[in-house]
Amino acid sequence: MAGNLVLTRPAGSNAQLQVTLKQAGMRTLEAPLIEIQGLDPAIDPKAPLETVIFTSQNAVKHARGLIQRLQNTSRGMVFAVGAATKQMLASHSVPALAPLQPGSEFLLQLEDLQQVRGKRITIVTGRAGRGLLESELTARGAKVERYECYERLPLDPPELKRLLQDGEYDHVLVTSVDVLTALMSCIGKSLYTKITLVVTAARIAEAAASKGFTDLIEVQGVGAAEILEAVSGVRLARERFDHEG
Repeated sequence: MAGNLVLTRPAGSNAQLQVTLKQAGMRTLEAPLIEIQGLDPAIDPKAPLETVIFTSQNAVKHARGLIQRLQNTSRGMVFAVGAATKQMLASHSVPALAPLQPGSEFLLQLEDLQQVRGKRITIVTGRAGRGLLESELTARGAKVERYECYERLPLDPPELKRLLQDGEYDHVLVTSVDVLTALMSCIGKSLYTKITLVVTAARIAEAAASKGFTDLIEVQGVGAAEILEAVSGVRLARERFDHEG
């Protein structure tokens, strides 16, 4: 049974997961591999907000100007990539629709996003984020604009490589391709076959395998309960968080 896991999400987003795993007896190490830097670009006050999609909690956090527009003006439909992003929008008095399971693929399955030809859709996201929503909605005939309000900057935790080399930790949580890229740059290829990556999406697993990682655990979900069960076999009541990488 695995008993350790390196948590690599940005600082401030690991607390709930860390508490849940520790309560279940798992040893964790917080070692963020990316940091989020807000951009919050200006938005044209005359630009219509017909349909707005928030791709992450970071998108909500760093889109202050756009959030104010949604709070103070009449608006069309607002969507969130998952329940946690929806809840954060609700805390700003912005109601939104979200899929039952977080992720762009599941968001695109919502009935309200099937017939979008001619509709103006604003995707609130990070710089250089996934292009799935934009490409698919454009293919469906929508007029899509990206509102990039944050960027991801790679980090190199000073002790991470040593801890992995010494075997003190051998399981690493990877929740996005950006995190995978940052991990690769700070540990070196010699560790690719010596650690187990716990990944939260098939696309991340495919990317990791293509780079030479051989031991992968794909989590069936992105919540604390799913991660704990995948790594240690312990079952908990389901709790979910969401992101788009």
